[in-house]
Amino acid sequence: MNDDDPMTDFTRRTVTVNGVDKTVYVAGTGPAVVVLPEMPGISPDVLRLARWVRDAGFTVHVPSLFGTDGAFPTVEGGREVVRRACVSAEFRAFAGGGTSPVTVWLRGLARQAHTECGGPGVGAIGLCFTGNFALTMALEPAVIAPVVNHPSLPLDDPGGLELDPADARAVRERIDRDGLRVLAYRFEGDRWCTGERFAAYRALLGDAFDGRVLPATAANPAPPPFFADVVGTPHSVVTAHLVDESGHPTLRARDEILAFLTDRLHPREDPPPPATAASAGRSVSRILAASAVIKDDSGRFLLVLRASEPEAGRWSVPGGRVEEGESLEEAAAREVLEETGLAVRVLDELGSLDLAVGDGRVMEIHDFAAVQVSGEVAAADDAADARWFTAEELTALPLTDGLLDYLSRYRLYP
Repeated sequence: MNDDDPMTDFTRRTVTVNGVDKTVYVAGTGPAVVVLPEMPGISPDVLRLARWVRDAGFTVHVPSLFGTDGAFPTVEGGREVVRRACVSAEFRAFAGGGTSPVTVWLRGLARQAHTECGGPGVGAIGLCFTGNFALTMALEPAVIAPVVNHPSLPLDDPGGLELDPADARAVRERIDRDGLRVLAYRFEGDRWCTGERFAAYRALLGDAFDGRVLPATAANPAPPPFFADVVGTPHSVVTAHLVDESGHPTLRARDEILAFLTDRLHPREDPPPPATAASAGRSVSRILAASAVIKDDSGRFLLVLRASEPEAGRWSVPGGRVEEGESLEEAAAREVLEETGLAVRVLDELGSLDLAVGDGRVMEIHDFAAVQVSGEVAAADDAADARWFTAEELTALPLTDGLLDYLSRYRLYP
């Protein structure tokens, strides 16, 4: 596989999330699986994996995040792609940087793919530089089958995870709440994805982390030049270092990944819980809701005191259920007006979360940024009070569960 891949069997699309356009290559039918590129781009080996996923009965989505799409990975070209990615605002390649911002866009892609393709949820396969992205994508309720392959970030901390503390807590809560399992692979002796990193995943996720280690001797001894000369170690289990021979350990790893996706996304009889299920085997009713995070010119947050369950008597951002015929943005604006008296302009979606409200019901809440257009704050509807608070004042308030963590994850607090 020494030539560029023309990718003629994929449909090239432009996908827009929060006003940002990216190219995504799509092929197949069935539930959606997002196959992320690995350094230095969507290589022929990445596309081979994507075709295997497609042929297993899925609609594969391959987003273009860096490099030249379909290009054979050379040394010089690959080094330049790595250099650019390491200084890009979309990625957090080094320790202390937290979660890569591009994962917010990827969660939006997963949400759109689930709406289009249906099924119980979406799978996500991360590779190398994007390895941990598959785990962070699980913050999107639609993602129920994350596969973390040889995650290499942060590049300068062998035992670190490419997650800020708020996202790490949110990921653990999602995994615990919905009973998800995270499948992961690495080679023994890989200097980019070490045993220390897998231990960090285990510490974060507990038994939900299924980390599998292949012997270094199982790696393809003649990978493409970028992997031979730049990566310089057994690394890419199901792409560049895969050996396509029956019974080979790397091919078994591929088959295990396809079986994992099939089990989660193509249930045979009794389907597994949907993405927002609070517990296995329970029929779950999904309630769609929208809320708005509003800050004034001095940086104060607009909060409402909840007058009804869930979490009555606690302060939160204004929001509520989406009514029939409404978009998420329309619902967020209406709820703000009804609860606070303010007219707002709704901006980008910040993220989403699940909230179990009892009796098998789960509220799927989509949070938006918004700015005040007109009006004066006056509590109404199911808000007992509405006020502006500084960031310092929030810590003394009885807040709804996890609110500060979510504001931190959205980089709005402190």
